[in-house]
Amino acid sequence: MKKILFALMLTLPVAGFAQRLEGFWGLDFSSTNEKVQEMIKQRNGKTPIEGSGETILAYRNCDFGGNKAYLMQLYFFNNKLYGGDITITPAANEAYEIYGQIVDEISHKYQKDVKGSEQVIAVYEPGGVNWSFTNSMSEISATIENGVIRISYRDGYISGQKTAAIEDYRNRDY
Repeated sequence: MKKILFALMLTLPVAGFAQRLEGFWGLDFSSTNEKVQEMIKQRNGKTPIEGSGETILAYRNCDFGGNKAYLMQLYFFNNKLYGGDITITPAANEAYEIYGQIVDEISHKYQKDVKGSEQVIAVYEPGGVNWSFTNSMSEISATIENGVIRISYRDGYISGQKTAAIEDYRNRDY
């Protein structure tokens, strides 16, 4: 019964007003790498972990939406933030409950009374669930697999620029 209610919760639209998806974790898409590092350091005193660079900043043990994020990876193209992946590793007996709360909070924030081309997709597979929401050109997805929760944010415009640049590079002659 809980699984049926959980499935319905993920697919039902809610009434109200939606917030535009223009960033996450208080960071605006298209912010520079330097600005992002400065904002995070001011907020929680954290610095990127070793191996971070111009295209990826990584942080460990950060608070994200009231949950302890084991790993946060922030992605840049042409020195503009275009996405991030947040990995949360709750206790096994709490994983699905926390996942449901995260999806519910995202839905209430971004999906209220959406009209037009926005889509919500929930895919159920053995051992996991993948939920995604597209708002304008941007997307949020939340996945749970083997008790590990991963939330991904992507700005469609900058992400599209990166994809086009990669394709252009692949199609060039030597």
